Amino acid sequence: MRYGLDCLELARLLVLGTVPGIWEREDWRPNAARLEHDVAAMPEGFARLTALLDPRRGGALKILFLPDASGGLLFDLLAIRALLRLGHRVILAFKAGFYFDAPTIWDSDNDPVLEDALGGAYLLDEPRVAKNALLQAIRENPLTIISDGTRERLNLYRVSVTFARAWKEADLILAKGALNHLRLIATSQQFTRDIAAFHRDEQGVFRLDFKPRAAGARSFTEAEITAKAEEIVSGMRAAKAAGKAVMFYSAIIGSIPGQTQTAIALVTAFVASLREKMAGTYIINPAEHFEEGMDADDLMFMWEKVQRSGLLDVWRFQTHFDIEKSFALLGQPMPPAWAGKDATFSTGCTKEMHIALSMQARQPELQIIGPDPQKFFRRREYGVGRFFDSAINGR
Repeated sequence: MRYGLDCLELARLLVLGTVPGIWEREDWRPNAARLEHDVAAMPEGFARLTALLDPRRGGALKILFLPDASGGLLFDLLAIRALLRLGHRVILAFKAGFYFDAPTIWDSDNDPVLEDALGGAYLLDEPRVAKNALLQAIRENPLTIISDGTRERLNLYRVSVTFARAWKEADLILAKGALNHLRLIATSQQFTRDIAAFHRDEQGVFRLDFKPRAAGARSFTEAEITAKAEEIVSGMRAAKAAGKAVMFYSAIIGSIPGQTQTAIALVTAFVASLREKMAGTYIINPAEHFEEGMDADDLMFMWEKVQRSGLLDVWRFQTHFDIEKSFALLGQPMPPAWAGKDATFSTGCTKEMHIALSMQARQPELQIIGPDPQKFFRRREYGVGRFFDSAINGR
């Protein structure tokens, strides 16, 4: 019964939040009978939405909420509070700056009414937040506010890294407004997340459409990735207990477009050679733990847990000599794409060098082998969900 009442409240708030006359006209109230009719005639998509939101189905959801007009935002926040009471986590995405009447990230500080309505929310005003930091913010705060990084209509090609990561970590996208509906529902494009979009059409009829995630989409939860990391750490502990040194080998895996399988073969051949020579060393080969469907964010999240375990004795970074020897071990000529490459050409390895140096500051006995660390720090962040690098900054 409590859940039924929560769903009724949510339905009423979604309906109210799409009636622009409430905030566009002075001293105007919507017709109560019409509103009750809209609630009673809720589209089929609402049933699919509430089935997902039911806390009895298996835990809390992470919901990315995309608002529409500023006037309806207070109703949106009431709906969000209803979602929070159900135990879900919500990420609310504002615009990075002025865009007509859309709510912006700075409104949360400059608008006293909105500031009061957002009481207790956490503002994450960082355009390139790391996955670990984002997940920590979501875990610690039921309502997190971010920016989509743009001052225009929803454009998934131009959003910030933070928004891209929030989309990727969300279980459900809840989008409001005709423009969001146009870009997310009224398109043949399939998405990796369930999407529910609500608005009023040109005839004033309330609509709520549900688009399930693409059938072939594979996503890894934080718990699944953490379990894989803990399995690797367990093997490291066992090796240490057996008196072995533990080495991690950082290498190019996906930094050259179209060469991922070649990179895996190179690393596997080279590590196999190292293991023959160094029988007393437990060598971690990242290529052996690659699983189809894991992207760069998933892998970096998993490896950082392993790398910060404090169990590493040696951290070796791939050199161009390693690559030349790897091709020789495979009996193959080196393609032009690999000429002169080493770990410094990988944004993933660059992030790992930052981690290695921070761990060495805590554990001075940690040996770091490979190219000069300074040669790594010319690379930017990798694209979220991609294996290949972003371009090097022009100087």
